[in-house]
Amino acid sequence: MEDRIIRQEEKIAHLENTVETLDEVVQALNDQVARLRQDMDDMRRQLRPAPEARKAEEDVPPHYGR
Repeated sequence: MEDRIIRQEEKIAHLENTVETLDEVVQALNDQVARLRQDMDDMRRQLRPAPEARKAEEDVPPHYGR
């Protein structure tokens, strides 16, 4: 009976360790996703044409024939 209890306690300790490790991995991945989202937002802002550039495109003379 005592051997069974010891084995169960060992399994529980192992599972607790696994849960802690997985929690660290999930936290690291969450941080990475947040950084990647910020990077994507930054790139979108950089790629978005400035209002002056859009205005210049709209003011193309008709004979340029878009």
